[in-house]
Amino acid sequence: MVTQTSEISITRRLRVNLRTYAIVVALALIWLLFGALTNWVFLDPRNLSNLFRQMTIEAFLAIGMVLVIVTGNIDLSVGSATGLVSVVVAYLQFFVLHPVLRDLFPTMPVLTLG
Repeated sequence: MVTQTSEISITRRLRVNLRTYAIVVALALIWLLFGALTNWVFLDPRNLSNLFRQMTIEAFLAIGMVLVIVTGNIDLSVGSATGLVSVVVAYLQFFVLHPVLRDLFPTMPVLTLG
């Protein structure tokens, strides 16, 4: 009787977590696909570090959006503000700014959008 109950429990857990497992498997398959297409350069530690570094901006935005939505102040303009600031900063960093100011500049448009 105990084994039957534990088997039901295990199958129930698998069904409940099936979406999570499917997402993890899909992510692993995508990594393998990109690895194979790029001659395994995609899975290089330097590239993975670069990818994680680039994802931090979206992670901070997602955390901020969760806090805004949870408090009831639904504000969907964060994405458009981020896009605008990214374009302005990229243009000015490439064409206008001195290399010393390039690291300090991205905070200025964010503060003006406010």
